[in-house]
Amino acid sequence: EALFTGAESNILTEFNKVNYTLGSTTFKTSADPVEEFNKIFLKSDDYRIFYLNCYSVPARKIICEASKRGYTYPKYAWIFPDWYIDQWWTADVDGGSVNCTDTELETFLERSLTLRRYLSPDSNAVITDAGITPQQFQDEYEYLAKQGGYDLTDAGARLYDDVWILAVALNRTMAMVKSGNINGTGCENASGSLV
Repeated sequence: EALFTGAESNILTEFNKVNYTLGSTTFKTSADPVEEFNKIFLKSDDYRIFYLNCYSVPARKIICEASKRGYTYPKYAWIFPDWYIDQWWTADVDGGSVNCTDTELETFLERSLTLRRYLSPDSNAVITDAGITPQQFQDEYEYLAKQGGYDLTDAGARLYDDVWILAVALNRTMAMVKSGNINGTGCENASGSLV
């Protein structure tokens, strides 16, 4: 769906420019997300970081399957958007359509990341790391979306904010790893080359 694929396409392009390989699969909301996600799992065992850019019900199905296959911390990292409803992984949300208990899914999620927008457009006095205010970002987002013929959604702006937070965190961690200072990065017990 356009809500998710536009931003994802831009992310893939930017990562490819710096020779980072990302796996991506796109599926219709009506498709079985586990079958679609298998395309990633079956392509390579090298993928370690998963960002689920989908609605919460397919995400619940994917993390149940990932949990059963052992795609869990510390070998794998999972990242989710912050716009899911509270307790989105529970059976109460979708009638228990997965073969995992709420406790199993909660345990899986304990070592995952949720990217949360920390500033709203009404925080005009704050200059962000990008050197602009949240309102300036919102104005630019609206302009670019209209120029590209895209619908404006709060989720679209949040996704870019989420990706920005993730990129800054990964960039800072990569700098620490390259300098040999891996304390506090979560990479202390990793085997093999980190860079």
